[in-house]
Amino acid sequence: MIITKVAFSLRFYKELRRHYYTTPTSYLELINLYLTMLEEKRKQLVTARDRFKVFYSRVFFFGHNLYFAIFFIFSQTGLTKLLETNDLVDSMQEELTALEPELKKKSVETEELMEKLTVDQEKADQVSDILG
Repeated sequence: MIITKVAFSLRFYKELRRHYYTTPTSYLELINLYLTMLEEKRKQLVTARDRFKVFYSRVFFFGHNLYFAIFFIFSQTGLTKLLETNDLVDSMQEELTALEPELKKKSVETEELMEKLTVDQEKADQVSDILG
């Protein structure tokens, strides 16, 4: 690392004709930059860990057979979405149950209307045949 620093310092001097000095302020800025990057990486790792964590692992023994039961939660956001979807389906099911009598009434009205249209169509066909 020191050799690389010396090489860059010489290159800096050759190109710009200025010496490069590491001051206490620049060194402290370097440390602060390192700490900031370290904190960002830790946050990324925590997020990744929480997203993909092993939820449950057990070993079951049944006679001479060995079974491993490993259950994974693939992502916290995925689990949250599944729970939200279940809640949404439940509320839609309640709405459908509440609307069921009205839907049956509308269905009966539609059948009656279809029967009336069939009769009217037959009458129109008879008139069309007569007029020819």
